[in-house]
Amino acid sequence: NFVTACDIPEIDIGLVSKMLKLAGNAEMVVPVSYGNKYEPMFAVYRKSVVKQIEKILEKGGRKIMELAGHAKTVFVEFEGKGWYRNINSRKDYEEYLRELEKRLPF
Repeated sequence: NFVTACDIPEIDIGLVSKMLKLAGNAEMVVPVSYGNKYEPMFAVYRKSVVKQIEKILEKGGRKIMELAGHAKTVFVEFEGKGWYRNINSRKDYEEYLRELEKRLPF
């Protein structure tokens, strides 16, 4: 299952396809940037991790990356230049719209 957050407005289908191919026997495939920034809300997960997620939540855990220590995980290099955005504020949204206007032909 490919999972993405609602605050990521664009999806690189090539990266998603690569992650799905890398999934093989892995339970999760997570992009990581060159600065070691993980993107667990733009990742691939098998349904088999649900039990582990429930255990983490029961113990008070709230970070998705806690799952990496309990599931077979593959990390994929991720650059994201030119398309990846994480919109967390009105300012981020307005900046994204300005950049989008420059890229669109109309």
